[in-house]
Amino acid sequence: MAEPQRAKIRVTGVVKRPATSTPGGESQAWASAHRGSTASVTAVASAARVVNPSVQAKVLTGSSNNSSSTSVATREPSPAPERTSLEARKRPISAQSRVVIQSVSKEKPKDTKEPPRELAESHEEQNEWLRVENERLKAELSKASSEEKKMLMAERLVLQTEKDALEKRCGALEKQLSAEVRKHEAAQEALEKEQDEKKALQSEKDALSARCQSLEKQLARRDSEARKVGWAESTLAVPEHRPNTGNSMASGTIVASNLSFESAASHASLIYCSSANSLRSVAEWVFPLQNRILPPEKTYDRQLLAPSDPRRQWLEEYISGSLMAHRKTYDSDEWCSPPQIEIIRVSEVFNPIVNNAYYQQLSQMAEVWGADRANPPELHRAIPIRTAWDQSRMNEVLLFHGCKWDSLFGILREGFDPRLGGINTGAAFGIGCYFTTVASKADAYTERWDEWEGRPNCEIPADLRCLLVARVALGEVFEMFQADSSLRRPPVGQAEMRCDSVLGVPRQRSGCVDYDEFVIYKQAQATPQFIVDYKHTECCTCRSCMIGIA
Repeated sequence: MAEPQRAKIRVTGVVKRPATSTPGGESQAWASAHRGSTASVTAVASAARVVNPSVQAKVLTGSSNNSSSTSVATREPSPAPERTSLEARKRPISAQSRVVIQSVSKEKPKDTKEPPRELAESHEEQNEWLRVENERLKAELSKASSEEKKMLMAERLVLQTEKDALEKRCGALEKQLSAEVRKHEAAQEALEKEQDEKKALQSEKDALSARCQSLEKQLARRDSEARKVGWAESTLAVPEHRPNTGNSMASGTIVASNLSFESAASHASLIYCSSANSLRSVAEWVFPLQNRILPPEKTYDRQLLAPSDPRRQWLEEYISGSLMAHRKTYDSDEWCSPPQIEIIRVSEVFNPIVNNAYYQQLSQMAEVWGADRANPPELHRAIPIRTAWDQSRMNEVLLFHGCKWDSLFGILREGFDPRLGGINTGAAFGIGCYFTTVASKADAYTERWDEWEGRPNCEIPADLRCLLVARVALGEVFEMFQADSSLRRPPVGQAEMRCDSVLGVPRQRSGCVDYDEFVIYKQAQATPQFIVDYKHTECCTCRSCMIGIA
């Protein structure tokens, strides 16, 4: 058996008393003399247990069986003993002195007998039970730890998965946010750019508006000056430097000719082409349909063409090449000379409402037919034009239209009205708008300025006449060899589709009229584009002049 641990305690002094004492003798006297400074055995044992817990409470019993006992003195002041009793305590108690208290242990004396066998077996069973219980607890603890570890691993895996999902989601949100930021920046830049362009366009618009106002003022001033001077003084003469050929005008007077514009010896033909075919191609884009904005107070605009303008030169050649001889009366066999005219000026007319309606009608016709329409032989004399280059050719040409002065201004404001066609002059091919490639045929339906009863009081030459040059979309043409005044729309053609216009075939091709007559029955198929102001010369002997003389 191992030696029991000794307890150490620091005390202030030690007093040893004799082991034997007689009742009421010296021992009692000593105890009574040192009662205030003596520590009890119980206090010493308690101090020993504080230092060494193995010390048992039996120290009290063990101490009482020893031959001598040890008392621990305290530092508490004790009552003053008698002088004779304090002789032995003259020397001071050393503070370094130690008292060794032997712990009471279960160790038995050597001569103690062995415990009973039953007690030993009970101790072994108890130890075995403790060992088994310890192993069971260890197994349960290990199992619980393993399960808890698995649960923790599963929770960790779930948390890791959630973490990865959250990180992925955060990455996607960051990318989306970056994309949105870039998109917003791009939109902001586009908006700023659009605002800059808008400002630039507004500035350009303001400049153009100022320019238009300036031009309108100049035009108004020129018109005012022209009214003051009179039309006779504003006559536009033919330039002297033009080639002098048999087909051109001499001294500003147009003479009769059987040639068409294709043989024109004008500046335009010399500049742009050298053959009739190339001239026809150039004419398609030289005569565009104007598209501009007018002030609200104006329904149409009229602009003079300069003498050097190719369009004016071609129109003059077109007119000069289509001045023909005519019968004195409808059934007469006598023919009059072709008219001799002098062109004063040529103006371009622009009516935005009528032009837009014409363009829409042209697009509708091109959508219906889907291909270029064949043109009759009579159209070879007309000037071919083209409005929409991305659409099929619908037989667009410039044709002449003659009318009275009161009808002229209505056409300029509202366009051609087929419902009024043939009221005053007859309608051989029904109620519609009549056009021709022969200028002298249209001239027969015009009148002098002084013949108009409702003319305003202004300085205009009395012998002035006006001829319209219209832009006409004939489309699919139906040829009529016999007159039919009951027509209100074109007949149905060979493809079982209704045609767009009617041609009165001339007698040259076994028809019923001297010269061609093209008739349309829809208002939007034609628009006025040019006005030719002219007059007959004094030596003219045409049908109109002869009737006036008669």
